[in-house]
Amino acid sequence: SQEWIRNVLLYRFEKGNGLKGHNLGNLILTALQDMAGSTAKALEIAEHIFRLRGRILPVTDQTVDLVIEYVDGKVIVGEDNLNDGGVGVGIKKVSLRPKARIYDGARDAILDSDVVIVGPGDFYASIMAALAVDGMKQVMRKTKAKIIYIVNLMTRANQTHGMTAKDHVHGIEQAIGRPCDVIIVNNGAIPTKVLSAYKREEEYPVENDNGNDARYFVSNVVARDTAQQSKADVLHRSLLRHDPKKLAKIIMETI
Repeated sequence: SQEWIRNVLLYRFEKGNGLKGHNLGNLILTALQDMAGSTAKALEIAEHIFRLRGRILPVTDQTVDLVIEYVDGKVIVGEDNLNDGGVGVGIKKVSLRPKARIYDGARDAILDSDVVIVGPGDFYASIMAALAVDGMKQVMRKTKAKIIYIVNLMTRANQTHGMTAKDHVHGIEQAIGRPCDVIIVNNGAIPTKVLSAYKREEEYPVENDNGNDARYFVSNVVARDTAQQSKADVLHRSLLRHDPKKLAKIIMETI
């Protein structure tokens, strides 16, 4: 069944030399990349094999590293090192090395879209990294699509410490070269136990400081259940998630 396929792809090995901690879906995709010769082709094959709904397109088909430049002038290369800057050390910008061009399929999809939804996800590692490819700013300016940005629920100690909703929006708008049309911000209550767990990591709810900006849609969009992380997963994962049904309802209302 589709549920079993989903569970298999999300499975993370808990033992085995060289396998422990790895996600099976990522390993399958890596194998398909090696066999097909490109990320785009690998994703296309995966769509057919697993009968996925919708299309998955890479933002670029080139191999790149993430370059993190801090406000104090320090430069670190590699997404794995993104949390090494220290709590509260400001990130000036992220870029890609070598410079990468936007994948034609992604460019065409953005140009043909009625709505482009940005986020949620790690602000620098996922969103800003994807927006850093050459040609992205030009295509986001050119598309007639409405731009919806979903603000993160919580800050990240080593990345977005102290950043408010407006700070997040400013960074996104700098990257895409145009204003966002709709900005979704959570105002739902977060359980005290969850807040305490985040506080131990020096992470806090993103402050909503939108003022009277009419583009902001402020609503309870936090999921009631917290995410359960595999014991084999050694990476930092968020406990909280946006509620997909609540988000979908808001997005449909705004368009």
